[in-house]
Amino acid sequence: MSCPGWYCGKTRSPDGNFSDCGPCSRGYRRNDISFICEQCMDTPTFYDWLYLGFVVLLVLILHCFFIDMVSMRRSFSKDVIILHTTAFMEVLLSCILSLLLSYPMGYLSIRSCRVRTLSDWYTLLHNPTPNYENKIHCTQEAVYPLYTIVFKFYGLSLILMLLIRPWVCRKISSSSKQNVDLCSNVFYSDFGIVTCRCRRTIILCLSISGSYIVGNIMCSPFCNKNGPKHLVANPQNSDGTP
Repeated sequence: MSCPGWYCGKTRSPDGNFSDCGPCSRGYRRNDISFICEQCMDTPTFYDWLYLGFVVLLVLILHCFFIDMVSMRRSFSKDVIILHTTAFMEVLLSCILSLLLSYPMGYLSIRSCRVRTLSDWYTLLHNPTPNYENKIHCTQEAVYPLYTIVFKFYGLSLILMLLIRPWVCRKISSSSKQNVDLCSNVFYSDFGIVTCRCRRTIILCLSISGSYIVGNIMCSPFCNKNGPKHLVANPQNSDGTP
């Protein structure tokens, strides 16, 4: 029996039976002949790597942009170079860990589902409605892992930034470096919301955005030797007036 739509398929259970038509699991894609969800064993194409490289370079460039924008210096100084190097190391480690945590785990190579048409990126818009009655929800990651690996990269970048950046800011002892973390937090929060293309990832994106806000509050005391601004007493004149 065939399944309606472009992405609905049948999943084989451990006892050998098949489920009703529905979305395939992550890393699986429907066989258009048997309508059975089969595991994807393709390798990313050259254009897939270009897409992932664009995501990584964009993150690195925006990191460097915010560092330069906040530092407000016309020439490179030791502190600015250290921050640029830190951002590069954070992005590089996030890339390596994202590949190692993807299937097959522990290897720098990944398996993917080959992109066939543009609609593969937007399966949410192609849920079938047989006989115009009940809609069958078959939203899935048909371009696995080009969605999940990007969110892994964002999440790992968040964790590494919260672990490394405050320590570096503390070492270089510059009171204005907390603004760099704030700009980076805003940048990642915006990216987390913009790149949400299906309902299942909205919760993840909102969680990442909230984590950046909390992380910025926790990191501010470490990035500023004098502590948070609201804890610093207002200076007073000799006559006692503020």
